[in-house]
Amino acid sequence: MHAHITVRCDPWGQLPTGEAVERYTLTAPNGVEVAISTLGATLLHWLAPDREGRLANILLGFETPADYLASDTHMGGLIGRWGNRIADARFTLDTRVYELEANDGVNSLHGGVRGFDRAVWRAERLDDGVRMHHVSPDGDAGFPGRLTVRVDFRLDVTGALRLDYHAQCDAPTPINLTSHPYFNLAATGTALDHVVRIAADRILATDATGIPVALRDVMDTAFDFRRGANVRAQLEINDAATRAIHGIDHCFVLGAATDRYVPLREVASAFEPVSGRELTVSTTERGLQFYTASNLEGVDGKGGLRHRAFDAICFEAQAWPNQINGMPDGAGVDTRGGSAASDSSRAAEAVTLRPGDTYRQTTVYRTSVR
Repeated sequence: MHAHITVRCDPWGQLPTGEAVERYTLTAPNGVEVAISTLGATLLHWLAPDREGRLANILLGFETPADYLASDTHMGGLIGRWGNRIADARFTLDTRVYELEANDGVNSLHGGVRGFDRAVWRAERLDDGVRMHHVSPDGDAGFPGRLTVRVDFRLDVTGALRLDYHAQCDAPTPINLTSHPYFNLAATGTALDHVVRIAADRILATDATGIPVALRDVMDTAFDFRRGANVRAQLEINDAATRAIHGIDHCFVLGAATDRYVPLREVASAFEPVSGRELTVSTTERGLQFYTASNLEGVDGKGGLRHRAFDAICFEAQAWPNQINGMPDGAGVDTRGGSAASDSSRAAEAVTLRPGDTYRQTTVYRTSVR
């Protein structure tokens, strides 16, 4: 299939440092088009047809590289070394305590002040996409070891964008990579009327700072998307957890924290009834952060558009937040006769990359109409 995908590279400005930024555009025969920047391996736009065949951009974004650097939304970026939060911006690995950058209150979020979405990646053209390379040096944002990362972005003629992640290190380090696209399948206005389905019976309940504290069943809560639910309707459910953060920003449990590798499977979808556009998400990860983008209020987007809260939804496939520090209370014990403590230790080891091993993750976003 990849022979029918065209790949174009264009200059896309430069940073205040003078470093050049490129934009790679992947185009399928039906007009589906995905653009990726070497700044942050960022997804810039995605043109997808509605049920009448009309193409429109289903990704929020900004006009220039400088706009992306000026924003704290992580819009469309490749997130690392650690997607989501690490409590108190610290972790213990092999008895040593490591201090990270605290950039989300007392916690570390999305790799620190200058995470992977703010680095310029080296790009390599593929027949059906682009391969992005990044080297994170020892001590980067406080993380140990030199980490070498490769992410392949591949588009196929069915409208699917596949992200294959690989990473290796020269010293043990936590790793949890993800991509942070903001989707609006209507291509305008709010995303509150999207119908979302997430194949998860439980979420990770969090404290006031977004750190998981317990597992929570989604039954009869605002988080029950198992059969498909309108986002607006779910947020209107009287739930203290959604009221506290004015929306949803929670990890939906797709697999055990102790799992290191999970088969690729479809885990979520979103449908926009007016346009007929549908997005499905498949991943090998054990968690899916679903975010209703309450941080967009007042954010200036492309063409002078001022966004409002809930103008997009995010599906971020990843490990459990704060997993390097073990599992939250009440997450259960090892059913093979272990203990909660041993389970917590195995959960942390599942997100620890060691020399000689390779981190792998695959996530596929597929667009279609119905």
